[in-house]
Amino acid sequence: MKRNQFFYTVIFSLLFLVIGLYSENRFSVLSQIKVLLISENSFEEDPELSKQFDVDSLRLFVSAENKQNIIAQQKKALQGNKDFSYVEAICLIDNDSIPIKLKLKGDRSIHFNDTSKLSFRIKVLNNRSIYNLKKFSLHHPIARNYIYEWIFHQALGFIDLINLKYKFLNVELNGEKLGLYAFEEHFEKSLIENKKLPTGPILRFNEDYSWHNLHTTFVEPYQSKFWLSNYPDITNDAISKMEKWRRSKLATSEVFDVKSLAKYFAITDVLWLHHGQAWKSIRFYYNSETELLYPIGYDGHYNEFFINNKIAPQLSSTLPIMQVDKKFWVEYYNDWYRLLFNNPILFDEYFFEMYIKYLKKYSSKKWVDQFLKSIKQGLSENLNVIYSQEDAFEDKMFHYGDNKFLFSEKSIYNRADQVNKILNKENSIHAYPIFNDSGDFKIEVENVGFLPVKVDSILFQINDTVKALYIDKIILPHQSNSNPVFEIILINNSNVLENKNVSIYFHSIGENNLSVVEMFPWKRL
Repeated sequence: MKRNQFFYTVIFSLLFLVIGLYSENRFSVLSQIKVLLISENSFEEDPELSKQFDVDSLRLFVSAENKQNIIAQQKKALQGNKDFSYVEAICLIDNDSIPIKLKLKGDRSIHFNDTSKLSFRIKVLNNRSIYNLKKFSLHHPIARNYIYEWIFHQALGFIDLINLKYKFLNVELNGEKLGLYAFEEHFEKSLIENKKLPTGPILRFNEDYSWHNLHTTFVEPYQSKFWLSNYPDITNDAISKMEKWRRSKLATSEVFDVKSLAKYFAITDVLWLHHGQAWKSIRFYYNSETELLYPIGYDGHYNEFFINNKIAPQLSSTLPIMQVDKKFWVEYYNDWYRLLFNNPILFDEYFFEMYIKYLKKYSSKKWVDQFLKSIKQGLSENLNVIYSQEDAFEDKMFHYGDNKFLFSEKSIYNRADQVNKILNKENSIHAYPIFNDSGDFKIEVENVGFLPVKVDSILFQINDTVKALYIDKIILPHQSNSNPVFEIILINNSNVLENKNVSIYFHSIGENNLSVVEMFPWKRL
């Protein structure tokens, strides 16, 4: 009898437990923990994830007339007319009513195809500010692949580059809950002031006419009226330098703070944020004291689809010499990457050396460990919030899957390891003799590797004596295998012809280790 009572007691207890769990809100802490347990990262066992994280809320209010105006603009945008204009509104935050103007924003339809997930650009009026900002954007987290854009800006700050304030908060519009949104700082004078940087404009390459043609774009400042009215000399100097660089009239180190630019491309390579490298994405701050330009990260849009496909074994410096399927879009930016890393007119050795230096640093396990440790708490809190969202689906760049979004710490380590393997690939050159009637002896050299190299010296033998010719010549990798480029080195000693044992010593830019190849004894042509 007692055994039966015990049996029924257990059965009823389990039944009540099941009912209780079923009635639990699907987005409760329990649900969040369940989602976290299946994620591929070291935070899955972190007890901090079980704690609720308070998320700020922005409550937006517009008149019925202005709401209709927004919807009318949204319908036009769906037909291709994205001429968005501001309407007056009110933002309520912490019971403080702040006058604002807002408008729709975004190039891709994900920003405006769903009226419950519209993206907004907001101006704060009457000398007020929100989170100490005068201008910012709001968009659904999926538009930038959830947590990865936050990680992007955290990484920029960690290595002392200019980053944007980027956070997650809840948004309401006229009482309708729109859910979790990403809050992103815009490119205003307040960005420079908040960073306590010297006066200077923020520039961009205009993408209104073409998002991929570097030749048809032009350089323009944000808040152009303000900067041209108040600081015309500084503004024109900044624009002029960038335009001259774009046309190979000035070297990279004459226009940009090389250390900052090298850091930027190295960190975006290691974290696989090539979208934030494109000229249409990156922004530049002009420091009036150093008279140099500094990168500002924007729209990194991490995408694991690239990592899992054939573009993965690439760096920004190798993209201009590789043929990449245009479905990966980076192929459209070959001119941009070539200008930075493989410019035959003005190759900047110092910039490339710094770039390799920081690639090595940021791809080391030690650095990745330190960075992830520095953001652990914020990462845990923000993932907790993101996983609680019903519509947190994974991002596939321009199309979106049906699976729940999950952050993968493992993918960051995998990409860092991949960068190390690329850097450790052996670089090589080919050298051929050239003979002519005048008796001159020349060597033609091609770089068949992935990184620029410098020829340091050439050793040859004359009458049992070894001679050394010291060279200081940079050889860029082929930018097209179908049209290889050869550099010619003149040897002013026809006696070399008597002994064709010629050795060429070289090293990869950014490396100190010497390599050596023997000149082929036959002619190429």
